[in-house]
Amino acid sequence: MALHLDYANIEKGEISEMGASATLKDYYAILGVSRDATFEEIKKAFRDKAKKYHPDVCKLPDAHERFIEIGEAYEILGNPDTRREYDEFLKYASQNGYNTYDDYSYSDFGQAQQRAKARAESYARMSLEDLIVSVLDMAYEMGKQFFVGDDDKPPLTFKDYVSLGFQGILLTIAIIMCFSGVGTIPGIMIFRAVIYAIEKDGKFIGIGPLIKATIIADLLFIGILYLILLLLIEHL
Repeated sequence: MALHLDYANIEKGEISEMGASATLKDYYAILGVSRDATFEEIKKAFRDKAKKYHPDVCKLPDAHERFIEIGEAYEILGNPDTRREYDEFLKYASQNGYNTYDDYSYSDFGQAQQRAKARAESYARMSLEDLIVSVLDMAYEMGKQFFVGDDDKPPLTFKDYVSLGFQGILLTIAIIMCFSGVGTIPGIMIFRAVIYAIEKDGKFIGIGPLIKATIIADLLFIGILYLILLLLIEHL
């Protein structure tokens, strides 16, 4: 049985296999990552596509099949051993334009591919929430992202910290308003506005830098108020 590479289909994420029951797919294209992608990049790509194509949220007729393919790609590329074997086979097949199972062993990878598909099927049976929390550890990832911001966020300048400090003062006022009961609704609105504004160049900065800037700004603000109070007392 010969393996013929249909290069027109590689961009679609699939390499067609003539006369065979299994298919060798371009798992990198399926996940939308480069051939040298790190595990974290692969995991993030799967997480993003899972949130888009999981049967719980995607109503397309072929949502289940798409998600299975995405899950299979994650299982193959997320495992160093199967990824290495897949890369070797993909490189060999691409260099020759065609191949047969007789002159290049595919049996081990074929079994790994079947296991990967079975795992992907189990992911499809899980709710999206369970998948995100138990498989992708997204609860930890979301907490980390909320605190430190996006991985590709731009570096912060002194001007950025000054702006964060100002926002931090507003946040402090909002918290005081909420807990004092004087202006709970306006306080909540200010709090939400500040949280959603913590970004630079479209990237979320993270709550960590805001907290740091807020502490410094609040101390400076209190110090200034204290000096003003001393000056007023001296003039009385």
